[in-house]
Amino acid sequence: MSSTKQLPNIVVCGTPGVGKSRLCEELCSKNKSLTYVNINELAKQEKFLLE
Repeated sequence: MSSTKQLPNIVVCGTPGVGKSRLCEELCSKNKSLTYVNINELAKQEKFLLE
């Protein structure tokens, strides 16, 4: 078993406009050990989405 502590993955989902991104940005601003990954932007960046 690893002796290093790891944070859990937190997946936030919901309909457009309910504040998912804002919630994640706020959580990350209050806890610097968290990392926010916008999966839609990542998919576009890595060309995983069709145009």
